Amino acid sequence: MDLIDEGPLGIDQMHKFLEKVLACKLPNPQIDFGEFLQKTIQRNGEMPMYFDPITKSFNRIIHVSKLQSIYGGGGSTACTIA
Repeated sequence: MDLIDEGPLGIDQMHKFLEKVLACKLPNPQIDFGEFLQKTIQRNGEMPMYFDPITKSFNRIIHVSKLQSIYGGGGSTACTIA
């Protein structure tokens, strides 16, 4: 977790990070990205929303659409966390 601000996260690092942020075990995105995404969406919906001072609105902690666009095929090296 010490590398979080050093550069883009690889898919394995993103997976481990989201497991910690969402406090649950997630399927391996490299094996079944669809199952990983569904579990992430489910757990993200169960988490409390946070206030984003930039947009002045409440948001979910994970922007699932950005996560999917970056890692959709399971092969990217970057991660977007709200």
